[in-house]
Amino acid sequence: MRLSVSADEFPETDISTGTLFYGTDMLDISSAVAGKCYDVFQTSSGLVAGPEWTNGTTRDLQVMKVGSAIVNASAFSGIATGDAELVGGFRCHANGQTRSTKQSRLVWSLHDAVLLPVCRIEPAAGWSYSTAQWRQANGNALNQIEMFCGVSGRLIDVTASAYMLSSTSSVSSGFVGIGLDTSSADSSQVKNPAAGANTFPILPAWARYVGYAGIGYHELRWLERGIGGSAQTWLGNGGQPHGYQTGILGSVVL
Repeated sequence: MRLSVSADEFPETDISTGTLFYGTDMLDISSAVAGKCYDVFQTSSGLVAGPEWTNGTTRDLQVMKVGSAIVNASAFSGIATGDAELVGGFRCHANGQTRSTKQSRLVWSLHDAVLLPVCRIEPAAGWSYSTAQWRQANGNALNQIEMFCGVSGRLIDVTASAYMLSSTSSVSSGFVGIGLDTSSADSSQVKNPAAGANTFPILPAWARYVGYAGIGYHELRWLERGIGGSAQTWLGNGGQPHGYQTGILGSVVL
């Protein structure tokens, strides 16, 4: 059984919701606050949300393992220690709302975890950037994947791509990266630079991160870095979406 954003445990569409589902039980999250993280517990009276986390990576209410179950380590909301079993959790992107979309995986399940696709593409045709400093692609804070998980050991596998042209006939280089909760440093383990002049052929860039983010809310930011000097043009879809599209995509286990 799986905590889900719909009555279907394994929805294949992007969903934003004010109700979570766990088997036949439902949880109304209308009182939850934007930007806050919560655990979801099953009790003899049904599903309940735990207290707000202290921050994006730290629980206020601690949990402990008892046999094969993970339960509340202290009393809350009139529920005695050990009487609430952890089944998953969520983060709100708006008051009373959470979501599971390809760009924003904010609901996780302790049981029946699955591989979920993630993806973010840049809708702009192209932009200029040549500074030898990491930043989010196109200076756009939306160019990232966000996720929330209340347990460790959930694998992340994402790849970012880039397509860059020099402003002159001289070949220049550009770089793509993936920042784990940062826009100023690259966390990817394997990568290839972009290289090219202002005409074909052009070598596209890519970077891949495979690993873990740790417990809590995390962002996988699609980064770019110029070589410095003359202008460089980066492509989103190049005005030809049938032939070009850069972005960040992969999968997370939640």
